Amino acid sequence: MDHDLSAAEAAETLSMRHNARASVAAASAHYAIWSVGMATASSLYVFALGLLPADRVQPIVATTVAFVAWVALPTVWLIPTVKVSPLGFSKQFGLATGAWGAVFGIAVAFGLAFELGPWFLWPMAAAVAVPLLVGAHLQLRDADRG
Repeated sequence: MDHDLSAAEAAETLSMRHNARASVAAASAHYAIWSVGMATASSLYVFALGLLPADRVQPIVATTVAFVAWVALPTVWLIPTVKVSPLGFSKQFGLATGAWGAVFGIAVAFGLAFELGPWFLWPMAAAVAVPLLVGAHLQLRDADRG
């Protein structure tokens, strides 16, 4: 089998490789932006819950509605704009969002159910962000490696 490429074929192959790498890098950036936005929003939400009196349902519901609306914006933006997923993305993204969901669930469920207040919720606000920030970092690091 002859593997000799003409100069034009080699240039086309290199161009296709460059375009594929650029698409993967752009997708990684989209996912990282979403992850950082979600980490920030969920951290601020948990922090805000620590400021609110546990016996007042209306402010908690209003804060929750604002959080859901704020999270919906980047999520709706992400879904139709990204056409590719980087290699290993599903596992990495699944682990990051799964860990985030566990920490977020613990923070909100325990914080509200047991009225634990700022002493519990404010440290949990930082902890909630960590899984998604680590996931975003790893996604960008892996995309940079190509």
